[in-house]
Amino acid sequence: ITFINEINSDLIIIADSEDNKLVNKITPKMLRIILNHKELFLNWDGNRDTFDILDNPISEVVQSHSKLIGKGTLLDKHVNILKSIWASKKDLSSEQQKKLIQERESLITEREELANIQVKLNLSKKILEISEELKDEEGYLKYQDDAKQLNKELQDVKLKLNYYLVRIRETMHKAVKELKDKPLRDGSYREVYLNLYSFSNKLKYLSSDNDWQEYRRIANMLIEKEGVSDGELAAGITKVLKMRENPEDYIN
Repeated sequence: ITFINEINSDLIIIADSEDNKLVNKITPKMLRIILNHKELFLNWDGNRDTFDILDNPISEVVQSHSKLIGKGTLLDKHVNILKSIWASKKDLSSEQQKKLIQERESLITEREELANIQVKLNLSKKILEISEELKDEEGYLKYQDDAKQLNKELQDVKLKLNYYLVRIRETMHKAVKELKDKPLRDGSYREVYLNLYSFSNKLKYLSSDNDWQEYRRIANMLIEKEGVSDGELAAGITKVLKMRENPEDYIN
């Protein structure tokens, strides 16, 4: 047990007594990870998902010392812990089981038809919760892995959105600056187009509405100006210049 003064919390590592030396080696690494994300603890609102971002770095530290987990034992230990927890819970009635199974099947069907990563992740978490209620080991492990994979995809897409938003702003400002006294129609917006098109392509996996199609339309308009009025072109450029920089503002 290590008290972390900065977040007023204890770091507790459970291990066999013969592993004390290894625990002492990984503790400073764990502390660095936690302190690099101390705002998560200081501003925690009770949502456990807040700490999902710590899964990978902490797992990497633990797995780098294979003696702590033992070859091929990590999953077995997880399953045994689940079974131990479930054994203490009251069994569901056959009617309750039937209702939950039907609800889960409905969610699985709905999930398979979705492209939105955020919504798929939310559904996977619901399916995971139901699998836990059903004490369904196979279903629980399957959708736990699924949720982890989707969360990785979600973080990856957010990083790409952030990159494209920065590039869109930079390239559009550059294109407008290079116009000087020329009309908007004579501007070169190729770099803006490439980044805005890529942005829209990623956004469709995180947005439930058709915002991504609007950005795709503007991107195409910047390249294919024929048939586009000066007013439409000006409106499109203005909208791009006013785009918010936070990827979270585009996710729904």
